[in-house]
Amino acid sequence: MEFDMIHEKEWVATKHLLGVGGLPSTLAGLHKRAKNEGWQKRSITVPGVRGRTFAYRLQDLPLHVQSILGVEGEQPIKVSQENQNTLTNELVNIIETLTKEEQAKIIYILRRKGVEQLIDFCNEENQELISLTGVRRLAALSLKNWTEERIRESFEESETETNHFNLTDKQASA
Repeated sequence: MEFDMIHEKEWVATKHLLGVGGLPSTLAGLHKRAKNEGWQKRSITVPGVRGRTFAYRLQDLPLHVQSILGVEGEQPIKVSQENQNTLTNELVNIIETLTKEEQAKIIYILRRKGVEQLIDFCNEENQELISLTGVRRLAALSLKNWTEERIRESFEESETETNHFNLTDKQASA
Protein backbone atom coordinates (compact mmCIF):
# COMPACT_ATOMS: atom_id res chain seq x y z
CA MET A 1 0.00 0.00 0.00
CA GLU A 2 1.42 3.36 -0.99
CA PHE A 3 0.72 6.49 1.04
CA ASP A 4 1.17 10.18 0.35
CA MET A 5 3.89 10.60 2.93
CA ILE A 6 6.06 13.66 3.31
CA HIS A 7 9.25 14.47 5.16
CA GLU A 8 10.89 11.07 5.38
CA LYS A 9 7.67 9.10 5.87
CA GLU A 10 6.78 10.84 9.13
CA TRP A 11 3.37 12.06 7.94
CA VAL A 12 0.28 10.46 6.40
CA ALA A 13 -2.54 12.22 4.52
CA THR A 14 -5.98 12.21 6.14
CA LYS A 15 -7.54 10.37 3.20
CA HIS A 16 -5.44 7.32 4.10
CA LEU A 17 -6.59 7.33 7.73
CA LEU A 18 -10.38 7.36 7.27
CA GLY A 19 -11.85 4.23 8.86
CA VAL A 20 -8.47 2.56 9.43
CA GLY A 21 -8.31 0.49 12.62
CA GLY A 22 -11.44 2.01 14.11
CA LEU A 23 -10.59 5.62 13.30
CA PRO A 24 -13.59 7.75 12.32
CA SER A 25 -14.74 7.35 8.72
CA THR A 26 -15.42 11.06 8.19
CA LEU A 27 -12.94 13.93 7.98
CA ALA A 28 -14.79 15.85 10.68
CA GLY A 29 -14.68 12.85 13.02
CA LEU A 30 -11.02 12.23 12.27
CA HIS A 31 -10.06 15.87 12.89
CA LYS A 32 -12.04 15.88 16.16
CA ARG A 33 -10.28 12.74 17.41
CA ALA A 34 -6.91 14.12 16.34
CA LYS A 35 -7.55 17.36 18.21
CA ASN A 36 -8.74 15.51 21.34
CA GLU A 37 -5.67 13.25 21.31
CA GLY A 38 -3.21 16.01 20.44
CA TRP A 39 -1.98 14.67 17.09
CA GLN A 40 0.39 17.01 15.30
CA LYS A 41 -0.90 18.00 11.87
CA ARG A 42 0.53 19.75 8.87
CA SER A 43 -1.10 21.34 5.84
CA ILE A 44 -0.05 19.61 2.61
CA THR A 45 -0.66 20.13 -1.09
CA VAL A 46 -2.12 17.23 -3.02
CA PRO A 47 -2.08 17.49 -6.82
CA GLY A 48 -5.60 17.79 -8.22
CA VAL A 49 -7.15 18.74 -4.88
CA ARG A 50 -8.24 22.28 -4.16
CA GLY A 51 -8.21 23.69 -0.67
CA ARG A 52 -6.35 22.54 2.39
CA THR A 53 -5.49 18.94 2.99
CA PHE A 54 -3.84 17.74 6.15
CA ALA A 55 -1.39 15.06 7.11
CA TYR A 56 -0.93 13.73 10.63
CA ARG A 57 2.33 12.69 12.22
CA LEU A 58 2.60 8.90 12.22
CA GLN A 59 4.07 8.69 15.71
CA ASP A 60 1.02 10.49 17.12
CA LEU A 61 -1.40 7.87 15.77
CA PRO A 62 -2.54 4.93 17.92
CA LEU A 63 -0.08 2.03 17.83
CA HIS A 64 -2.54 -0.36 16.19
CA VAL A 65 -3.12 2.16 13.37
CA GLN A 66 0.64 2.52 12.91
CA SER A 67 0.82 -1.25 12.67
CA ILE A 68 -1.99 -1.43 10.10
CA LEU A 69 -0.30 1.27 8.01
CA GLY A 70 2.82 -0.87 7.99
CA VAL A 71 5.19 1.53 9.70
CA GLU A 72 8.54 -0.19 9.37
CA GLY A 73 11.97 0.56 10.70
CA GLU A 74 10.66 2.78 13.47
CA GLN A 75 9.98 1.69 16.98
CA PRO A 76 6.53 2.75 18.13
CA ILE A 77 6.43 5.07 21.08
CA LYS A 78 6.76 3.00 24.25
CA VAL A 79 4.28 3.43 27.04
CA SER A 80 6.03 3.88 30.36
CA GLN A 81 5.77 0.94 32.78
CA GLU A 82 3.86 3.10 35.27
CA ASN A 83 1.29 4.15 32.64
CA GLN A 84 1.02 0.56 31.42
CA ASN A 85 0.27 -0.66 34.95
CA THR A 86 -2.36 2.07 35.38
CA LEU A 87 -4.04 1.13 32.10
CA THR A 88 -3.94 -2.57 32.94
CA ASN A 89 -5.42 -1.95 36.39
CA GLU A 90 -8.17 0.19 34.88
CA LEU A 91 -9.11 -2.55 32.40
CA VAL A 92 -9.11 -5.19 35.15
CA ASN A 93 -11.31 -2.98 37.35
CA ILE A 94 -13.78 -2.48 34.51
CA ILE A 95 -13.95 -6.19 33.75
CA GLU A 96 -14.40 -7.04 37.44
CA THR A 97 -17.57 -4.91 37.56
CA LEU A 98 -19.19 -7.17 34.95
CA THR A 99 -21.18 -10.32 35.64
CA LYS A 100 -19.45 -13.65 34.98
CA GLU A 101 -21.52 -14.05 31.80
CA GLU A 102 -20.51 -10.57 30.55
CA GLN A 103 -16.86 -11.28 31.38
CA ALA A 104 -17.02 -14.53 29.41
CA LYS A 105 -18.48 -12.71 26.39
CA ILE A 106 -15.76 -10.04 26.50
CA ILE A 107 -12.98 -12.62 26.79
CA TYR A 108 -14.52 -14.68 23.97
CA ILE A 109 -14.69 -11.65 21.65
CA LEU A 110 -11.12 -10.62 22.46
CA ARG A 111 -9.79 -14.15 21.91
CA ARG A 112 -11.87 -14.85 18.83
CA LYS A 113 -11.84 -11.50 17.04
CA GLY A 114 -9.11 -9.58 18.75
CA VAL A 115 -8.82 -5.98 19.76
CA GLU A 116 -9.37 -4.74 16.20
CA GLN A 117 -12.97 -5.99 16.35
CA LEU A 118 -13.47 -4.19 19.64
CA ILE A 119 -12.05 -0.98 18.19
CA ASP A 120 -14.34 -1.27 15.14
CA PHE A 121 -17.24 -1.68 17.55
CA CYS A 122 -16.30 1.63 19.16
CA ASN A 123 -16.31 3.71 15.96
CA GLU A 124 -18.73 6.63 15.61
CA GLU A 125 -21.16 4.99 13.17
CA ASN A 126 -21.52 1.85 15.27
CA GLN A 127 -22.07 3.92 18.39
CA GLU A 128 -24.83 5.86 16.58
CA LEU A 129 -26.52 2.59 15.64
CA ILE A 130 -26.22 1.31 19.20
CA SER A 131 -27.78 4.50 20.57
CA LEU A 132 -30.96 4.07 18.49
CA THR A 133 -34.09 3.42 20.55
CA GLY A 134 -37.71 2.51 19.99
CA VAL A 135 -39.08 2.43 16.46
CA ARG A 136 -35.80 3.65 14.95
CA ARG A 137 -33.95 0.72 16.50
CA LEU A 138 -36.56 -1.78 15.30
CA ALA A 139 -36.45 -0.28 11.79
CA ALA A 140 -32.65 -0.49 11.66
CA LEU A 141 -32.67 -4.09 12.90
CA SER A 142 -35.35 -5.11 10.39
CA LEU A 143 -33.15 -3.90 7.49
CA LYS A 144 -30.75 -6.81 7.99
CA ASN A 145 -33.42 -9.18 6.63
CA TRP A 146 -34.22 -7.02 3.58
CA THR A 147 -32.63 -7.44 0.18
CA GLU A 148 -30.46 -4.62 -1.19
CA GLU A 149 -33.13 -3.99 -3.83
CA ARG A 150 -35.91 -3.63 -1.26
CA ILE A 151 -33.80 -1.21 0.81
CA ARG A 152 -33.08 0.93 -2.27
CA GLU A 153 -36.76 0.95 -3.30
CA SER A 154 -37.86 1.94 0.18
CA PHE A 155 -35.24 4.66 0.41
CA GLU A 156 -36.15 6.05 -3.03
CA GLU A 157 -39.84 5.99 -2.09
CA SER A 158 -39.08 7.87 1.12
CA GLU A 159 -37.00 10.45 -0.76
CA THR A 160 -39.80 10.92 -3.32
CA GLU A 161 -42.36 11.47 -0.55
CA THR A 162 -40.08 13.97 1.19
CA ASN A 163 -39.50 15.88 -2.05
CA HIS A 164 -43.24 15.78 -2.82
CA PHE A 165 -44.08 17.31 0.56
CA ASN A 166 -41.40 19.96 0.15
CA LEU A 167 -42.69 20.81 -3.32
CA THR A 168 -46.28 21.05 -2.02
CA ASP A 169 -45.18 23.33 0.82
CA LYS A 170 -43.32 25.58 -1.61
CA GLN A 171 -46.31 25.79 -3.95
CA ALA A 172 -48.66 26.54 -1.08
CA SER A 173 -46.51 29.41 0.15
CA ALA A 174 -46.01 30.89 -3.35
